[in-house]
Formats: sequence, C-alpha cells, structure tokens
Amino acid sequence: MFGKTQHHYQAHFKVLLQSLPYTTWQEFMNQFPGMTCDFSDAERAGFELALRDFYNVAEHQNLQLESHYRFCEVHFKRSLTRVRRNGAVVPHAKEMEFYNTALQLLDPQQTMDTNPRSLGLYGAHIPGASARTSTLAYINVV
Repeated sequence: MFGKTQHHYQAHFKVLLQSLPYTTWQEFMNQFPGMTCDFSDAERAGFELALRDFYNVAEHQNLQLESHYRFCEVHFKRSLTRVRRNGAVVPHAKEMEFYNTALQLLDPQQTMDTNPRSLGLYGAHIPGASARTSTLAYINVV
C-alpha cells in the first residue's frame, strides 16, 4: 500500500508480534483471533515473513494462515472495480460478467471443485485478465 514493500510490513508486524502475549508458534496458532488487512500482496507477505522470523518457522513449512489473516472485502471490491474498468485487461462488453464472476470469490462455499471458472481459470475466458487476477485464486476474503 502506498509503495510499501513486504519488508516495510515485516518490520511493522514484527513490532506488533512483540506486543502480543504469544511466546510460541503453537500459542499464536491456538489463540490469535486473526486480523483483516488491505488487499495488498506486500502486506500479506510481510505478515508471513514477520511470523516466520519471530517464531522461527522454517521457509518450507506451510503456515496455513487462512483462519488468521483475511483481506478486507471493501478493498477487494475496489481493486476489482479498477481491474474491470481497465479496457486493456477486461473488454468493455465483458466488464460486468468479469465483475460478477469474480465476486463469487467472496462466497466461502466456492471451491475449485464447485466453480473453477471464478476461482483461477477466468483468464482463459477473458484475454488479458489472467495476469491481473492470478492472485484471486488463493486469497481468503471476508
């Protein structure tokens, strides 16, 4: 957000983690209530880096943060609106189809099994959309 990198966010989240009462990774996983953040890859990556560094979690270990880190629905919709209005990414005739299909990502019942088109395969249907929407396949939005 505003030009900040994952390392800026890592430093921020590391200070936050130091103020919390959790001294072990297991305590954090069991007791941390979670947080909602902006729709920013740098912010999410910084949070993960801070957790790995603070709790000495190995790089190859999957953190499984789905229940602890969620993106803000408002920021997701704003980003989605910016993408759909970009004619170089989404043709005007497909704008609302793209938007409505991508909004299905907000439904926690949607999975790759129930709706693969909206969960990562949309780029095949709208040329140019895959590069901008590739991150949509792995996010957990509330």
